[in-house]
Order: sequence, then C-alpha cells, then structure tokens
Amino acid sequence: MRVLLRYGAGAPDGVYARTRDTALAEARRWLTRDVEQELRAGLLSAYGDGYETVVRRIEEDGSETVVVELLRDGEPVAGREQQTGHAAVATILETELGIPTPYEELAGRALHCGDPGRDDWTEAVSALWRRGDEETFQAAAAWCASDEPLRRAFAADVLARLGAADGESPFAARAVPLLRELSRHAVEPELVRAVVVALGQYGDPDALPEILRHTGHPDSGVRRRAALALTGLVPGDDGDALWALTLLSRDADASVRARAVVALAGLDADTRELREALAARLNDPDAHTAAEAAKGLAARRDPRAVDALARILGDEDPEGYARRTALEAVRYVPHGPERRRLERTLPRRR
Repeated sequence: MRVLLRYGAGAPDGVYARTRDTALAEARRWLTRDVEQELRAGLLSAYGDGYETVVRRIEEDGSETVVVELLRDGEPVAGREQQTGHAAVATILETELGIPTPYEELAGRALHCGDPGRDDWTEAVSALWRRGDEETFQAAAAWCASDEPLRRAFAADVLARLGAADGESPFAARAVPLLRELSRHAVEPELVRAVVVALGQYGDPDALPEILRHTGHPDSGVRRRAALALTGLVPGDDGDALWALTLLSRDADASVRARAVVALAGLDADTRELREALAARLNDPDAHTAAEAAKGLAARRDPRAVDALARILGDEDPEGYARRTALEAVRYVPHGPERRRLERTLPRRR
C-alpha cells in the first residue's frame, strides 16, 4: 500500500519501526475524513472558485483511488488523487504494534467499505483470525444472528479460519454448526459466498448439503466458490454431488467451469458418468478447463485424453497454466507410441 511504502515499509527494521506511529496516526486521521471532499477542498483552496470539478474512482491494489480534477471550459486545469484503504493500513500497523483493536471497531471498518474483496475488509478479518481467542469467537457468533447480511458475511469470514494459523481451527466444533445454519437461510450473494468458502475451509463432509444447495445460485461468484468448496470434499459414490458438479462444469462462466472440472477430476471415482462429464470439456473454449479435463481423463487411462493433450501441448502458451497442466498429465498416459508423441510435442512458434 502506498502509505506504508511512503512511511518506510520494506526499509530496514529500525527505520520502519521509527515511522510506524506516524503512519498509524495518518491512517487513523483519514478514517474520519471524506477523501473526495478533502481533495476538492484542497484544490479549490489552491486554485480558487469558478471551476467545474470531476471525480473519478478507480479500483486498484485492493482499494479505491479517488481522483478529483478541476476543469475550465472542459479542459483539465489541476487534479489530485488519494488512495483509500486507510482502514487496512491502520489494522496492519495496530497488529504490528501489538494494539488489540476491539472486534466491533475492526468489523466497523470492514462494513464501512462494504466490499469483502477490499483490503479494509480482508485485513480486519485476518487480524481477527490471528487473534483467535474466545472473545472473538463469541463476537462473531453473535453477529451470525444479525439482521444485516453484511454483518453475517463478516462473521462467516472470521469463523472460516479463526485461530487456524498453525492448522485446524480450535473452534471447528462450534463454528461449523453456526455456518451450516447461516447457509440454510442465506440468499444474498456476499453472504452466501462467505458461508460457502468458510464451510469449504473446514472440509466437514456433514456440511455437504449446505454447500450443494447453492450450486445453482444466480451469482457466478457463489457458483465458483461452491465448486471450490466441493473440491476434495465429495465422496466418489455421491451421485447428487457428481451431478451438481457436472452441471457446474457446463456453466456459462469459464471460471465456474474450471473450478468444477478440477473438482470432478479429483474425485475418488472412475464411473462412466464422471468420464463423460470430463470428456465433454475437452474442447472447452477455456484452455485451462480443457487441460484439467484431459488430465482427469488421463489419470483414468481414458484414451480420449491423448488428442486433447497433444493439442494443448502444441497450441498453448509454453509458460501458461494450461500447457503446464497438460505436461503433468502426460505421466498418466501408458508407455508407448502415444506417450512418446506427447513427450516430443513442442509448442508452436508464434
């Protein structure tokens, strides 16, 4: 983050240590201010009135950069910009300085930004994960009963890996039932995403129904996370889960298909239905998906994998994920002419 770099992050420890308090003070100061108004006021103070102001907001680096420009007759005269994310900076520095910021304050910072993908949210969650104490669990559990979906989503994010820095969470036995109950009633995309990811983190087979119920959600982000959560969790003989993953592997969204095919390929099973689901994706327009499907078939000694692997090895980016996946899959092909052909296939010159 720019403010951390400005105050010495990455410098020798002694140099950075002398400036952390200053950086924290600035980050906290910005928490109480409206960035757009501050930039506009600064420009008007420097250049006077009589200008049109234009504001742009740019998503970058896990936060938002606010750009305010002064125009005269449609032409830019001056401008200033400021990256947001000061809540994340404050949270990072408080953690480094050993300041135990209360759950409510950290959660408030996350809710103020309102976006679970932004640093203001994720850093608050990470700080509480590392804290991993009973007080944090009780606070998150209480928020699971909130009427506000974003509050419940934040609680689910916290419960996902609370105290699990060194392995399994000590709160698993109590967190999973809370998350399963949240899943049964969750509808809003932000909440469902958080709950599905959290259940996937715990990998409890008993929670499979609470993940499967969301595989048909209208939000592609939910469907993608459901496929990811199912990876490694589905028993090989679970026909309902296999069908759900098969439907996800046909999704209109390429990222959903890719995740679903990885989950299908990783099943501890070798049935006709599974092979057909993988074979259907060998010519997927997304090369990553096709490569994962070919790898899954190759692992099951299905000869249909060979031509797909040859195509990917010859046509795809030599440094790309799809070709690397195809190279890994070659080891599953039985020794003989087909394997030698694949081992000798070079990428086309472009």
